[in-house]
Amino acid sequence: MFTQRHFEAIAEVINAELNTEQSQVGKRAVRNTAQRLAGLFRQHNERFDRQKFYAACGLDEHGNPPITKAKVTK
Repeated sequence: MFTQRHFEAIAEVINAELNTEQSQVGKRAVRNTAQRLAGLFRQHNERFDRQKFYAACGLDEHGNPPITKAKVTK
């Protein structure tokens, strides 16, 4: 059974990947992984808090990466 410690460790890894990934395709892949894991965790633990997990992953309450503005170069 998954425990809070497992959820926290996995969220830490996802957050690190999200923060090192530069491409939008890569960020979407990280997001998709986090969303699928959240669904799995909820199936195994009815007390699992999806929004808390997303926040720990560095995602918004819907499981999406934060929107970053493109740098303007002159």
